[in-house]
Amino acid sequence: MEVIQSLEESCVVPEDATYIECFIKALKCHHNEVALHIREKFIDGKEMKEEEEFNITSKIVQSLNFELFPKDLSCASAFYNLCQFNFAPIVEVVLKNAVFDVNRKITQKNLSGVSIIQKKIF
Repeated sequence: MEVIQSLEESCVVPEDATYIECFIKALKCHHNEVALHIREKFIDGKEMKEEEEFNITSKIVQSLNFELFPKDLSCASAFYNLCQFNFAPIVEVVLKNAVFDVNRKITQKNLSGVSIIQKKIF
């Protein structure tokens, strides 16, 4: 955190002005204190594209960073990634309590979570 604070005090800005790349790198390495700081200070409250939200959720799930897992696992991107990365027990719970369209396609993937499950089964 001292390095991050020093960079902020020196007005060093990353190439990615959205700070999403910095956030993703921190969460992939499980530097959650840094990741949460970046998210709270530079990302929260800003409108993100669906692709950016999907990418962040995907990296959280892939890196098994359970502390930063989405609170709402029934959102389309979280559900898709849970299916994609074989979190079968969690997918089962989400499906039992589903109050959303499990067939909703993720724009950049043109697939739904259910279609991922079907491909893996058959």
